[in-house]
Amino acid sequence: MTGSSGTWISCSITNSAGSKVYVKLYDGIAPVLGTTAPTWVLMCPAQASIKVEVPGGAFFSDSLNLWTTRHPITTDSTVPAGTVVVTILCS
Repeated sequence: MTGSSGTWISCSITNSAGSKVYVKLYDGIAPVLGTTAPTWVLMCPAQASIKVEVPGGAFFSDSLNLWTTRHPITTDSTVPAGTVVVTILCS
């Protein structure tokens, strides 16, 4: 997603799906969904919007990548049933 190191400051998630979703953020060049353990996991309830702010930011050393899934466990690769919009502010 970013292609280089940096700091993520906030993450906004809008979930139109009928079930909660998990945004899995990875610090790495080529993470593999269902295999690579996420560095951060954020949950957004069904049909809701949330904003997560990290005071001072959270550093990532390689590249910031993400996936959205229906379950928090590393091995889950189930695509959410509705639209999920994720906006990340990085510096």
